[in-house]
Amino acid sequence: KLMRIKMGFEEEISAKLEVEYVQELRDALFLALNDKDETEKEAITSLNLSHIAYMGRFVIYRQTLEAVFASCKNLIELDLSGTEISDDLFRFLAEEGQQLESLVLSGCTERYSGSISDDVMEGFELLAPIGLKTLCVGELAFLTEGHFCQICALSTLEYLNLSRNRQQIMGSGEFDFDYVCCYLEDLEFLSALMLADWQLSDKQKAHVKEALPGLTFTVTADSQWSSSQSVNS
Repeated sequence: KLMRIKMGFEEEISAKLEVEYVQELRDALFLALNDKDETEKEAITSLNLSHIAYMGRFVIYRQTLEAVFASCKNLIELDLSGTEISDDLFRFLAEEGQQLESLVLSGCTERYSGSISDDVMEGFELLAPIGLKTLCVGELAFLTEGHFCQICALSTLEYLNLSRNRQQIMGSGEFDFDYVCCYLEDLEFLSALMLADWQLSDKQKAHVKEALPGLTFTVTADSQWSSSQSVNS
């Protein structure tokens, strides 16, 4: 039976990074996995690397995660919040991480300006072959209208967190909320949508409900993550 190995494995990774001769996250992951037998590796279904952001910002390269996906065949949840990412990482995940169901990228930054392309068929759209069910991309300072369109092309999504991204997506004034809802309509399997701190009017909230009739839960509260409302209430 599969089980989640969370704090134990992640604490081991942190411990490896604290060793003086281990400076790269890739090496820490390799060493932590090397301490496990095949049964333990198979039992890893979730990996949260967001805690490493508190140890100093890390860039996530494809080489960083190669050992993880080669060893952890049942990994379905990956949290990279607060790290630095790029299109190259997305290409790697599309190639080697097709078992993933959930990807959390909240608070991530680009490896360098423009390293997450907002062109068609690039950026987030590179993740399409995975068939993700959950994507969390809250509070991404680099997000553009093009990135939003890419995200809405991930047609398998059931849960989407776009909280604290209104300014990035609509800040130019050329992309109004009607367009936002028009693109969201493509997410036909979406049942949960997080739009915290989007400062939506009652009319806009109603528009979300019309655009996504399959929604059973949404968050539209401002300045408080825990406040929520059901769109069907």
